[in-house]
Amino acid sequence: MPLQEIDAVYLAASCAQQVIKLFACAQQEHMQKFGSTMDQYILVATKNRKQAINNPYATLNVELSADAVKASGSLCGPIFRAQGNVASCKPTGVH
Repeated sequence: MPLQEIDAVYLAASCAQQVIKLFACAQQEHMQKFGSTMDQYILVATKNRKQAINNPYATLNVELSADAVKASGSLCGPIFRAQGNVASCKPTGVH
């Protein structure tokens, strides 16, 4: 693999990590400010996955239970692995 391709892959992974950290910080701030709970965020994740099942453009279209989200473990702070899939992150409309 040419060095430019390796740099592009590393940059994409690094950007994805920064975005996840940003969302984790925002979620923690929301929890402190408004008293939202992890269970509420887990319910949002399960609702989003359930709605995505019939969306052919959704990258995460597998239904998950709240227990499966909890069991997936932490990705970064309050963000669970099942709340997002970094490997499939892509702009909307890209197939």
